[in-house]
Amino acid sequence: MPIATRLIAITLTCFVANSLAAKADALTFIYGGRETKLISNDNSTTIQTWSVSSPYSASMSDSGTVWYTTSSTTGGMGGGGGSSSCNQGAAWGNIVELDWNGNTIRTITTAQLGGGTPHHAITLTDKGTVLAIVAETYNGTCGERLVEFDPQQNKVIWAWHTNDHEGSNSATKLKRGSSSNDPYHVNNVDLDTSSNRIVFSSHNVQEVFVINHAIDSTTAKGTAGDILWRIGKPSNYGVSGGTQYADQAVHSARWVKPSYPGAGNIIFYANISPANSNYATGYEVTPTYSLSSSGEWQYKIVFSGTNSKSSFTNSGGIDKIFNGNWVVTYSNDDYTAYEFDASVGTTQTKASSVATWTSAGQNGLHRYPVCGGRLLAGVNANDAEAIALYNAMACANSSSSSEIVVSSSSSSSEIESSSSSDISAISPMVNKSNFQFNANHNQIYLNDLIPNSRVSIADIHGTIKFNGIIQASEYKLNTASWATGVYFINITQPNKTINHHTVMVIH
Repeated sequence: MPIATRLIAITLTCFVANSLAAKADALTFIYGGRETKLISNDNSTTIQTWSVSSPYSASMSDSGTVWYTTSSTTGGMGGGGGSSSCNQGAAWGNIVELDWNGNTIRTITTAQLGGGTPHHAITLTDKGTVLAIVAETYNGTCGERLVEFDPQQNKVIWAWHTNDHEGSNSATKLKRGSSSNDPYHVNNVDLDTSSNRIVFSSHNVQEVFVINHAIDSTTAKGTAGDILWRIGKPSNYGVSGGTQYADQAVHSARWVKPSYPGAGNIIFYANISPANSNYATGYEVTPTYSLSSSGEWQYKIVFSGTNSKSSFTNSGGIDKIFNGNWVVTYSNDDYTAYEFDASVGTTQTKASSVATWTSAGQNGLHRYPVCGGRLLAGVNANDAEAIALYNAMACANSSSSSEIVVSSSSSSSEIESSSSSDISAISPMVNKSNFQFNANHNQIYLNDLIPNSRVSIADIHGTIKFNGIIQASEYKLNTASWATGVYFINITQPNKTINHHTVMVIH
């Protein structure tokens, strides 16, 4: 049975240009232990808050829902082998999804993840799946399991075990930490759908690792599931004289999103970084999947943002923003997050930051383009601030070297008509009279186009999903691989008249 895709169209919204700026025009989503809320671009207004049970991890989906991890009093449970004394900090019970108004719309239990002790971060992937970290007893010893859960299939669809890939003095094997019941203490995991690779950070071995996600769970147990790249502590794999970028703890390993500046790079937060005078530092690096003559995995440092006031080992985070800037949360500096301007240079300190957020969540924050964030907030399409920002930004989009040209013959054969009387809004605050609704199967239908119009579509992060000239009056665009969420459509007619729409794709 095909999966239905619902399309919600709103007029008069904005299209985000992906250009460098001193400070991003963005709403800020703060999460992690102390608070979970969405605040305005100028920090003056709290747009929405969510009452959650002290989550270590929370995320706002591209459709405006909030996912978080519930607190747990469980000290530690076995997994994949029965009960044990394997323990983890930041353990949690279930994964919960809330709607805009805080109502629970989904719960994923520990049992559904396969048992063990889930802990630390969860990550929403561009595929619509959820990545989680689980402490387990496996092959008779404590270790970690990375799992991918598909909410649509309601099951785990992929798993990888640390204990399948251990060894000594090997660049592709893990070295266990000194704690027998907590050897790795993995605290973040992320998937790059472009390369189909996973990155994760380990507190107790002070490293960031990359593994292959393109293989199935069974194949991942063998050498094909070994380490593809790593950074942090070369002595862990027998290299002397290498650069140690993390000491005592590392957090927040993530990929730079596709179409962001530096896409495919890796960001991470070193709580104590010997490379920068024992201070906390947020990094972006370009990995090179080969070894140097000394046996060290190669890389290029793209950014380092240091704070001499913070070296607290238990939390902190970094995120890359759609305009190329970085936001680094230094948890021991009064939980303050600093935004760093990408145009300033590679090596920066908090003194060069262009914005700050106080009382931020202990593990970081994420910034959404203002127009996307305001739409997620359910602001009426006639909102004055959104219109003003549109006027300043929407027309910045121009031709791209990666554009495509769709001819009349290739387009017309793909067109199918569809209709539905169903109406669905992002939140009750949205005026439903602003919506036009169609129900299709994994496709966006563009109708009544003036031939040779330019069509650009981006997600709420500013990532370009489609950019091309349509020579026909109709066109069907396949969205099966797109994540559920909000997308902006910018249509420029040959006479330069510009039309703007927003669709919400729900698989």
